[in-house]
This record gives sequence, structure tokens and C-alpha cells, in this order.
Amino acid sequence: MKLKRLVCALVSVAVLVSFAACGLKDKKNYVSQLRTDILTGNAEGLEFTAYAEEREIPLISDGYAGVRTPVIIIKISSLSAFYGTYEISITVDGKNYSASPELKADTVMRAVIPLEKAFKQKEITVALKGEKNVSATLASVLPEGVCEYGKAIDAAFSAIGENAVYEGKKLKGEIFARVLFENGNAYWYVGYANGQTVYSVLVGADGERVVAQKEFRN
Repeated sequence: MKLKRLVCALVSVAVLVSFAACGLKDKKNYVSQLRTDILTGNAEGLEFTAYAEEREIPLISDGYAGVRTPVIIIKISSLSAFYGTYEISITVDGKNYSASPELKADTVMRAVIPLEKAFKQKEITVALKGEKNVSATLASVLPEGVCEYGKAIDAAFSAIGENAVYEGKKLKGEIFARVLFENGNAYWYVGYANGQTVYSVLVGADGERVVAQKEFRN
């Protein structure tokens, strides 16, 4: 009888582990936006930032996860206003890409550049051509020890708890996972949107602790 109880207990543990693994894999399938790196650099009074992402296009918080496309987002900030037209060009894995940036404010421009595959470089050179011709080398600002995004999602959903909605065994909604870097520290932002409510969780870089969380209507 004791042996039978032990076997049953071991089977139960195995089932729980299997469900946990499937849960992580399943949640990854519902990620609409995944930001994995941030690179920065400065040149001639301009501040350059690059975000390495995979995201649905267009990126909409509607509760449904679309197919993700690898992109690199380039943001350029200046102390003075930009005038005229510009072009941003980069080289990734030996292939050249270019885009016309959108002016987000008088002193900020931004371009979303689709890539053939996910961006993995730790440095990149960005060339800006127009009224100002500037080239800058950007490097990753993330420190060592930033966890894999799946671990951050697990921590976030532990905090979200029963607010996560399921239809059968499928998660209802979409997930946004973005690595952040503020004041010398890295974090993971994990947002879960089920179409009506967005649950936002800030997770430490190691994926071990929840720093903050809130919810709001979508």
C-alpha cells in the first residue's frame, strides 16, 4: 500500500511538472511583443537608442496575439528641432536596411525597421542622412544576469494569479514582454491583455521577484 501511494505521488508530481512546462510553452505562443535588448549611443549632440524586438504588425492591444515579425526600432533625440527629410540606414548580419523615420516630436524621430531574422548583435552602427548627417555606434546597455523572458512571464503570471483568463486549456488574451533599463538597472515588463483589462507586472532582471504591478481598463 505504501509503495502504491509513493507511485501515485510521483505520478502526480510528474503531471504537475508536465503541465507547468506546457504552460510556459503555451504562454510564449501568446506573446505579441518581445523586446530582448536595448542599445544606446551618442554622436554630435544626438542621442540614439535601438530596441531589438519581435512584434505583431500593427501592434495593437486587442487581446489577440498576431504573428511576430523581427524588427529593430531606432529612436533619435536632439536638443534642437529636426527639419527636412531624413533616412536611417543600418547593417544587420551583412544586410543593409533603411527607412524614413517618423517625427514623433520636434526633437524626436523614430523608425520601425523589419528584419529578415531576430536581431542578436550587441553593437550596431546607425547612419542618419538628411539636414544632419551623423553616424553613431550603439552598444547594448543590459548587464549580465538578465533572465530569459519565459522566466519573467512565469513570475508575472504567478502575480496575476486567477486574473488570467482561460478558455479550456488555452490562454485568453495576449502578452507583451519588454526588457527595460532604468537608472543602471534592468527589468522585465510583462503586460497581459485579455481585451478588456491590462495587467502590468514589473519583474526584476533575475526573474525572481515582482517589483510592482497594476491593472487598468484597456
